[in-house]
This record gives sequence, structure tokens and C-alpha cells, in this order.
Amino acid sequence: MSIARGLSVVRFKNPYTDELPSLLTQLYGGGQQGAMFIPKPIVLGQQTLFQDAAGTLPVTADGDPVGLMMDLSGNGNHASQPVSAARLIYRTDGALHWLQGDGQQQIQLTYSTPITQPTTYCAGIELEGGLQKMQVLGGNSVSLRHLPFYIDATRTARTYAGASYFTIGDYESLGYMTPSVITCRIDGEVSLHRRNGHKSAEGGLASNGSSGLSILGPGNTTGNTTGYPARGKLYGIIAVHQSAGDYDAMEQYIADLSGVVL
Repeated sequence: MSIARGLSVVRFKNPYTDELPSLLTQLYGGGQQGAMFIPKPIVLGQQTLFQDAAGTLPVTADGDPVGLMMDLSGNGNHASQPVSAARLIYRTDGALHWLQGDGQQQIQLTYSTPITQPTTYCAGIELEGGLQKMQVLGGNSVSLRHLPFYIDATRTARTYAGASYFTIGDYESLGYMTPSVITCRIDGEVSLHRRNGHKSAEGGLASNGSSGLSILGPGNTTGNTTGYPARGKLYGIIAVHQSAGDYDAMEQYIADLSGVVL
């Protein structure tokens, strides 16, 4: 519910209502390809984080490693990490929940069916300094690769796909070291980057989809998606086969998970 006050709109939420079911229906109810990850131990009454890749030991407490994160989209694109030393860590302050990476860990998923374009990615992140190169969201296929967001050796933020990329700007001045909602759309002709509900950059790109996604960690180590380690926090992520322009609901939900006011 919202009410207008002069020229502004004040949005009110029912604290007893979970908006996730309606968002899942909106994004994936028509059989759309994709994946959704919320780094909470239990979501909609189901265990979604496990300490082991086999899913036998549930994550229950701050500091537990995460070896398996369940895909909530209904597409079965679960993310796992079989190597115990490479697992991200579940953290919570009692209000927010996130996965923590220190530049070495990652969780990797491989789609059962690649997402065809247009593809939209939306993630809640908070990057930390100390590394020259950082990567968030990376394709792991040589022939079908996406690298929607990365920081190169000059600490320039970029959105990348196929053999092309466009510059967003200096990542520190753009505020990525504070909680941020980033949205990247790739449709084979033009790609769009948004931060906290506003367009940051747009450029012409060409790619064919994505067969995998590396979350807060190295991507493919050959071709154009050379692995860039990342350190920081992941508050949630959505990947969906979706047309341009329909970002509001997913960005607002990820913002709520990240503690970001859009």
C-alpha cells in the first residue's frame, strides 16, 4: 500500500506478509528460466542452506560454511561447492543475512538449461577493498558466457558479455563498498547496468546466454572470463529470462534483503 504526500509517495509494508511468493509467481510462474537465491537458512518454511554439497547438514548459525544453496525459482538450478575450503560463510547480524567471501571462496551453479536472452540479473552486494580485481556474477562456459559485473585491474567497474564490455565508472566513487542493488540486463543487442534503482550505464553487446553463474568468486579461467576473485557480501540474487524494463519488484525485494533504501 502507498499514499501520496505532496510530490512524494510513501510506501507501507505489512510486516506480517511475505512478498516472496508473489514475486516468484511474477518472475517464474510462466515457466521462465533462471534461478533465485536468498542466503537465509530457512525460506518459506524450507531449509535452503546446507553446510555440505550433498545437502545433509543444515546451516543453522552465524559462521557456518555453505556447501549448497537451493534455487527458489523452481528450475532446480541449485548452487554448490564440494570443496570445503572454498565454501562461502553464512553470516547474520540478527536482521540481515548474507554470504561472506574473502576472495578465495565461491559457490558455483550450472544451469540444467541455459538462460536465453534477454537475461536479467539482480543482486544485493557489498564489495570490500584490498583487491585489484573483483567479480560478481560470472559465466563459467567458454561458448556461453556472461560476466555481468566486474572490477578490472584499474579498479574500473564494468559490465561484460561475450567479447565486449562497457564502462560503468570508478567502483569506489560509485559506492559499491556499501550495500548496493545491482541489476544487469543482457539481450544480445544492448546491455543495461543499474545501481539502487537508477541506470548507471548502457552499451551495445552481443552474447548468447549463460550456462553457469559464479557467485562472489572466480569465473571461467579461459577466454574472456578470466577469474577475478571477489571479497564481500552477497545478500541475494535473481537471474531470470525477462524482457527489458520490468525491474521494480525484483530490485525492491533484493533491496529489502540488503538493507538498501531505493
